[in-house]
Amino acid sequence: MDNEELKPCICGGQATLIEVAPHTHSDWLKKMCPDLPDCKGEYFIECTKCTRALSAETKAAAVKMWNFRPVVPEDFTVMVFALRYAVNRLSYAPGLICDYLRRKLPHLNRQQKEQLEKELEDRLKYKECADEIAEHYVKKLQADLKEAMKNDRE
Repeated sequence: MDNEELKPCICGGQATLIEVAPHTHSDWLKKMCPDLPDCKGEYFIECTKCTRALSAETKAAAVKMWNFRPVVPEDFTVMVFALRYAVNRLSYAPGLICDYLRRKLPHLNRQQKEQLEKELEDRLKYKECADEIAEHYVKKLQADLKEAMKNDRE
């Protein structure tokens, strides 16, 4: 499988897929753990940065589980407040927050994307960006969000 099918980890790291072929365990292990069943084979996905991992019986199930991990509501609330705080700050804060949110877009559900879209529109509508740099980052995030929402509909 091509690792390009895997979305980045929620930490931003690269994911790697490993296929574990069906096998029987060694005699030594069978003696130590007599109830241990033979391995029917599985697919294992691991982040190379934070070592977050999961496994599933099929490649499709493993990829689906990896790629569609939701952002929990509590985390999303923190993300929105971070955006609100950062856009009216000078320096690098708006860029960092918008880049962070951009990496999270694949993990947001439709309702979260719609809420984030409204937040971005409000920041621009009420001219809450501290300067042109902050506004640039907000507009770039807004464009990427619209593209993500368009791709969700297709």
